Amino acid sequence: MASSTTTTTTTTTKSDHETPAFPVTANNLQDLLAYTSHASGHGLVSLVSLPSGSFFAPITAYTPCSTPQWHTLQVSASSHISLDSAFTYLNHSCNPSLEIDTEKMQVRVSKSRNLEKGDALSFFYPSTEWKMDRGFECLCGEGQCVGKVRGAKEMDKKELEKWFVNGYIWELKEEQEKAKTMGH
Repeated sequence: MASSTTTTTTTTTKSDHETPAFPVTANNLQDLLAYTSHASGHGLVSLVSLPSGSFFAPITAYTPCSTPQWHTLQVSASSHISLDSAFTYLNHSCNPSLEIDTEKMQVRVSKSRNLEKGDALSFFYPSTEWKMDRGFECLCGEGQCVGKVRGAKEMDKKELEKWFVNGYIWELKEEQEKAKTMGH
């Protein structure tokens, strides 16, 4: 991720050059984050500093979705939601600043690092996504970068252990491993 960013409260989205669909006031996030524009696109930046593992915000603004799409968040083995807040603009990183806990429906600071004011807000997409609608090449540049991001289904269990991953992802991984050992 780019180390220098310009913070703005309104910006255009990369795809349609219009104001973002969700204001930072949706989900009461205005004191926690702001939209940013930087060399590689758009995202969110923190307005607060918090220690690792701290509660960041609840997820209260969302709509259930019947099918996974590029912008949805998987919240169980078979359910997805559309985040109806600025959280929909969280980018992926292999060294994420945040963790999304779908069981508690909350976002917290990553257990592996503190969050500083001005940090890019990101999470590890396979922590919630079993199979992604669209895979992509990760550009985070971190030492533990996974390269192609396609969801937890495509990752080795041992590799996934490096990150916070939701319980249903571990259950699906166990089912996948059992099927492999049974020859399916």
